[in-house]
Amino acid sequence: MSRFQLSILVSGLVLLSLAGPSQVTGQLSCDGKYKSGLKPSPPELAEILKKHAEWHAEWVREGYLPKPKVINDPRVANLCGANLIGANLIRVNLIRANLSNAHLEHADLRGAHLLAADLSGAQLSEAKLGDANLSGAQLSGANLERTDLFQASLSGVVGDVGILRANLRGANLEFANLSGAYLGEANLSDTNLHEADLSGAHLRRADFSGAYLSHANLERADLSGAHLMRAGLYGTNLLDANLQQAGLKDADMSYADVAGAFLDSDPDSLPRVVPGLYNAHNLYLVKFHDQPATLVKLRGAFKDLGLRSQESQLTYAVKRSELSRKDKDGYYVHSWSERAINTVFFDWTCQYGMSPGRPLSIAAALAVILSIVYVFAQVDPGSNGGIWAVWDEHRIKDREEISAPQQLTDGFPSGRSEIGVFMLALYFSLLSATRIGWHELNVGTWITRIQPRQYSLQATGWVRVISGIQSLISVYLVALAILSYFGTPFEY
Repeated sequence: MSRFQLSILVSGLVLLSLAGPSQVTGQLSCDGKYKSGLKPSPPELAEILKKHAEWHAEWVREGYLPKPKVINDPRVANLCGANLIGANLIRVNLIRANLSNAHLEHADLRGAHLLAADLSGAQLSEAKLGDANLSGAQLSGANLERTDLFQASLSGVVGDVGILRANLRGANLEFANLSGAYLGEANLSDTNLHEADLSGAHLRRADFSGAYLSHANLERADLSGAHLMRAGLYGTNLLDANLQQAGLKDADMSYADVAGAFLDSDPDSLPRVVPGLYNAHNLYLVKFHDQPATLVKLRGAFKDLGLRSQESQLTYAVKRSELSRKDKDGYYVHSWSERAINTVFFDWTCQYGMSPGRPLSIAAALAVILSIVYVFAQVDPGSNGGIWAVWDEHRIKDREEISAPQQLTDGFPSGRSEIGVFMLALYFSLLSATRIGWHELNVGTWITRIQPRQYSLQATGWVRVISGIQSLISVYLVALAILSYFGTPFEY
């Protein structure tokens, strides 16, 4: 390694660790000699680059980061707004140089050292930046249309960049802040975008084949028509991302958060999409744009592989998306009554079969809540209703020799306490919830066999009405839980 390369490496490490992207912005004012679009002559440009290299070498030898006032050293390259169209800048040293609003169209910057340089608003369309090091550079408002950034390093760059149809194949964009960037039709194949921020970015028809996007932020990003074949999307944030017509063959979306994402992939690629979505988070919250065909086919692919959990999640996604679908005039396709019935009876209860245990939890919670009502039925029943212990006519009589029904407020059971009142109310609520069956095949009847004495609890008046409603609701919830667990009642 040459002394120059070593100095570049040292300076890069110092800049990235101490300067940071936040200190790059506005490092120099646009007061340079060429700010009005003037073009430096070849000797002038050579002299500027020479002095900049001397300045850089000086502080690298000192081994410390220059203070802000030192950055204004006249030797620092200030080419703000300069006309550098087609300039030959191969492997030049422009670390922390001011190139804001510079015209660099068709310029050859291959292998250039642009660490922490200010390129905000720069025109770089069709420029050659292959192998260039732009780590920590300020690129806000820069135009990189059709720019060649093959194997360039853009880690830690900042700015809403316009990189339309640019070639970034193999580039290093690790930790880059490209929120809201325009990367439409850009070639990003085999790029390193680990933990990069691409939230809200425009990535239509961009090529991410083989790209590494682990833990990247693609929230609200437009990836419609993008090529994501073999892309590593492990743990990636895809909240509300647009993946319509995106190619996802062999993409690894393990543990990616796909809540709210529009998943509308090529149906022919679905069998090769399934393995990548196996461990995706919030798969049940994906959406489709117009028709649920893609989600239905994807669900079928999961079903064929025996992946019941993923299958049920997509059933939920299909039903929710279908019920929220609107026509071209913005009106719901399904009536409000149909949407309300589906929401209350199927979504809130078992999430269209995705949560088969939820109905049983609801029934249990309802039993506990209504037991409080049944406590009042014992404490102050009034004349309109109550709970009674009705003794079995053919029972084996105990020594109390009780025959007439006893209201639960009249000394039953003996030695009543506040805990006893609540336990009886809870027991009656349990019996009301389990009146499921026919004749002797009745769960409630089986439970009564654990009683030490032969009696049944019956209600009158308003208590009977509430108990009956509870029984109907519980029968429905238990039936729904059984159907959801052992079958697929919501597929179509």
